Amino acid sequence: MGTVHQIRSRRLLTADEAADPLGACLGEKDPVRAEALLGNLVNSHVEPLVFRIVSSRLRRHSSAHHGQIEDVSSEAVVAFLLHVEELRARRAAPVANLDAFVSTLAARACNDYFRRAYPAFHSLRNKLRYLIERYPDLGRWKDPGSGVWLCGLAAWRIQGKIASLAVADVDRIEGLQDALSAQHPADQLAEVFSRANAPIPFNDLALLIARLWNVQEAEMEVAEDQEALDATQPLDVTMAQKQWLTVLWNYIAELNRNQRAALLLNLKGPGGCCGASLLVTTGVATIRQIARAIDLPDAEFASLWERTPLNDQEVADLLSLTRQQVINLRKSARAKLTRQMQA
Repeated sequence: MGTVHQIRSRRLLTADEAADPLGACLGEKDPVRAEALLGNLVNSHVEPLVFRIVSSRLRRHSSAHHGQIEDVSSEAVVAFLLHVEELRARRAAPVANLDAFVSTLAARACNDYFRRAYPAFHSLRNKLRYLIERYPDLGRWKDPGSGVWLCGLAAWRIQGKIASLAVADVDRIEGLQDALSAQHPADQLAEVFSRANAPIPFNDLALLIARLWNVQEAEMEVAEDQEALDATQPLDVTMAQKQWLTVLWNYIAELNRNQRAALLLNLKGPGGCCGASLLVTTGVATIRQIARAIDLPDAEFASLWERTPLNDQEVADLLSLTRQQVINLRKSARAKLTRQMQA
């Protein structure tokens, strides 16, 4: 189904539409044609660009696996689809630079991931920004050549002084532990800069101070990310859980459309969180694959995803059924899946 949809989308593309694909989506009056154009734009351009950016950033961290890269990429694509829906609703003009906008969404999704995965380190970075901006002896500025944010003593920001200073090699700074003798954190930072005798990139400074202040990274909150796999369990148990979910997803695909929709849109995980997101966070299925299983357009499903799990009446309205019919569909789907999984 997806392949046929992509081929049809490519056939519909004209020269003008190729030159301004987002503008063509927003300007198209026929909803079927608009959906085809949007699908082509997402498949051929948005998703590949998002995946390249997310892969590049997350693969620098050994803790990020392929499933997380897929999940973060899906979040960025959903954000793009929501933006398109907002533009349609407001009848607004598309962004001038599509690549730059998609890159921003991908970077924002990565930042959200790092914020969730490394809360202690994220908190430290915020504290460092506050100290550097709050105390007059410290300074933070953007290097005009590289665009990198540098930190150091405020006196170094005097015109002509910055250009004459090389960026410090944090691994060669001596006597850093002695800098901790100062009681106030701002004084400790000033002492670190004095010993470095050169500006330090903000990211390098954060890593350095994390070591000096012995910042121990907290574990990710399971409830926040709705993570199905427990990182403290043995690898064979973790893999078994993912295999179980993969088998379950394959059986869900065999249900009829209304059963799939009634089940997935109302699926609840631990604490009432979205159970369908467990499929995404474990890499078993992407958000777009779930949308295809429910047979909803990407943009429409993207607007629903943030509100899942939906209540029975919401699902009934979406499927043009009664609330009791939705309940019956879900019960029959659960019964069938239970028999298949037990077998």
